[in-house]
Amino acid sequence: MKHLALLSASCFLLVASFSARGANLPSGITGPEIDQLIERIGFPATTRLLRAAHSYPSWPGFRIGIDVTIAPQPSFQIGDKNGSEPKVYVLPRLHVTKGLWEGAELILSVLPIYDQPGYAANGGILKWCFYQEKEGWLSVSVFSGYTNVSAFRGDYSGNNFEFGFYASKDYVRLKPYVGLSTILAQGGLKSGLAKTAVTSSMRATLHAFIGMELEYPVTFAGEFGLTNLNPSFTLFLGKRF
Repeated sequence: MKHLALLSASCFLLVASFSARGANLPSGITGPEIDQLIERIGFPATTRLLRAAHSYPSWPGFRIGIDVTIAPQPSFQIGDKNGSEPKVYVLPRLHVTKGLWEGAELILSVLPIYDQPGYAANGGILKWCFYQEKEGWLSVSVFSGYTNVSAFRGDYSGNNFEFGFYASKDYVRLKPYVGLSTILAQGGLKSGLAKTAVTSSMRATLHAFIGMELEYPVTFAGEFGLTNLNPSFTLFLGKRF
């Protein structure tokens, strides 16, 4: 639990650090630039699995911890170039997993800080393990997820939907996994920022990811993903009960 407390403190410091940057969107944003913002802000904020494909039992079947997504961004200028966008998006969240029944599992990932000026996202995933490793060589699951995204003090807001499948192998403590999904991201700007009358758009992308879960008294997990060939990294530290 000492490790979990340390990571929690680090996450909130990261939030404060991002807020202190004073990042803001410029005015005069065009339609194609709205699409770019969805790809840069919306896609990386999608809730991460950070779990092997097999499901926890319904009782106690509970895990809690902190995840941190880091998404480096190539530099670009949009609109009237009077804004400031961070070169790296950092998104820490409280991460909770609960086993349900018949191979189902619920994952929630939330940032419990409201009215903060940085990057926030709250979402969940429902996954179902339809093929258990005891029946063959791998565990295989399908999943669907939803994430609500807010950034730049609410100047950007959006909704992400994800549908996919993945497989994992259980090596007792180490559980690597790999998967593929489709992300549909809708995003919009506050009126006055866009040069056009249309202030929102929707983008779709394939999300390829690979990760691993390591279970000791404290559980570690890491996931690397690609959306439109843009990388993101997510780390998890928590405790299973």
